[in-house]
Amino acid sequence: ERQLPPDFDEENEHHLDLYADLAQALPMDPYGAEAPAEFFAVASEAFFARPAPLQHAYPQVFELLEKYYRQHVR
Repeated sequence: ERQLPPDFDEENEHHLDLYADLAQALPMDPYGAEAPAEFFAVASEAFFARPAPLQHAYPQVFELLEKYYRQHVR
């Protein structure tokens, strides 16, 4: 969020494009920081949709999700 303009406006198309670009560079959606349940949901989504960035940024979380879902995603 620090990289967003101070006058960030969700209705400004340029701002939304910037947000999307910044979010794409993250291993998972920043919304996961809102609450533990949201972290689990967002991390689970990243585990299946974009496993490599998640594994690189949070290897222990990745390993726990592999065990929880009984999946070998690598």
